[in-house]
Amino acid sequence: MKNKILEKTSYDIDNLVKEILQENYTSISSIEEIPTGNFYQTIKLGDEILFGFRKSRKDLFENFDFTDKVVIDLGSNLGENGRLAARRNAKFVYQLEYDEIFSKVSSLINIRNNHSNVFSINADISVYNFLDLKPDVLIIFSVWPYIRNRIPEICKSNVDLILLETHHISDQSQLNNYIKNFNEFFPYYSILGKTDWGENHDGNRYIIAFSKSMPIYKNVNFKNIKEIFNKNIDTNISKKFNFFDNDYWDKFFSGLNEYKKIEHVRKDNSYYIKLIDLLCAGVNDINFLKELINPEALIEIIKRRFNDYISIEKNKAYYVDPLLIYINNKNEVLLTDELNFNDINLVKLIENNFDGYHRIYACHLNNISNVRVSYRVK
Repeated sequence: MKNKILEKTSYDIDNLVKEILQENYTSISSIEEIPTGNFYQTIKLGDEILFGFRKSRKDLFENFDFTDKVVIDLGSNLGENGRLAARRNAKFVYQLEYDEIFSKVSSLINIRNNHSNVFSINADISVYNFLDLKPDVLIIFSVWPYIRNRIPEICKSNVDLILLETHHISDQSQLNNYIKNFNEFFPYYSILGKTDWGENHDGNRYIIAFSKSMPIYKNVNFKNIKEIFNKNIDTNISKKFNFFDNDYWDKFFSGLNEYKKIEHVRKDNSYYIKLIDLLCAGVNDINFLKELINPEALIEIIKRRFNDYISIEKNKAYYVDPLLIYINNKNEVLLTDELNFNDINLVKLIENNFDGYHRIYACHLNNISNVRVSYRVK
């Protein structure tokens, strides 16, 4: 009898949820009166996947382990992202959603999927005191208008990790603005990739992870931007090439992560676009001007720089192969020497035109204090 009752309960919930999701319903937000259509998220209902307007974020959440963490999903819609966090071992998950219908459907799905540690709360995140729930992790997906005024209190709280999805990004400055809002208190961040917004709007939004500490999360390579950009080999490098700034290295590492995923450099790679933008602005590396104006040659340069970094990062504990440095001068010499990054000879070296900044910088960032260098004349 018990099993029959449970089966009927599951069957009834499935039918009720599906019926509600087929209704021609549009939610209107508390701020800016932004409309959100029904059946926005792709959800898991029992053993069935119901495909909504947005694709599932299952692959994204598999990068994280939320063991013993309290997670809050802000502006949770149907609550699927919170349930994905629960499946990644979260201690408790709170789904905060302004729309009462979405919140009630979320509760039904929680019951159907046996998530006893997931709670749907009908609340306006622009005013609700969600920090009283003592969260370790915040999920902030496409709810920026409702949460932006609360960023200062979030930054000063005990929240350690934020997963943020931007709204539509049309240029780099918009992406940088999101990052700048958190960077003072969350110095570590990783751009996890682009996301869809319906079938005909792919790649308009980004997901960014911010952390206060240096977390070890599976498949997430956090960078400390403050350390990276303050840890110069020598100030002469940035004096010599004024494009070796924060944004340059941000694009380099974004492009590197994109390359690691597909093992190919495409023309929409973040670093490729950055180099093209610099070329169009009249700023370029004089050693590679011919290659920069040839797209295929530029892709080969980028692949080499990425592979160099990956090799150095992977083998930093036992890096023994000479680092190849090409110098433009009149003396045709080939020598191998040991280069100490604190050595005054480095200052003399970078006064010449040479190809090796990225390899030297990669060694420096990976805490390799000494490396054998082969200098070769181009």
